[in-house]
Amino acid sequence: MLGFGQLHYPPPRPVLLNTPPIGIFISSNILGSLFQIASLPVVILAPLGAVSLLWNAFFARLLLGDVFSAWMILGTILIAGGAVLIAIFGIVPEPTHSLEDLLVLFNRPAFVVYFSLLGFFVAVALVVVSGLELESW
Repeated sequence: MLGFGQLHYPPPRPVLLNTPPIGIFISSNILGSLFQIASLPVVILAPLGAVSLLWNAFFARLLLGDVFSAWMILGTILIAGGAVLIAIFGIVPEPTHSLEDLLVLFNRPAFVVYFSLLGFFVAVALVVVSGLELESW
């Protein structure tokens, strides 16, 4: 019988039972990433990275007994749906640019202003969050 505030965790699995699944998981992530980066466009790589998070959640439930709540199921559905939509509609043929072309594009006033404002707001957000964190101590 558990009292208030006490959590019940399943007994840990022996290390030898965890070693093969973890080895398969790590090796498939490393080798899979190498082949994906070498052969797929970036538009497809982003959803694949998100889908790997789904596998992490699945194996956390399977191996560690982690809680798979309704929010996690909803997040899983949204991530999988987004990955499918990007895979279907994400590939748009684009011309390749030379270094000179990129330098011209990066020197446009709209680009410089946009990234200057973006950097400013990120810096402000970091200062605000740091201040709030220090206040909570």
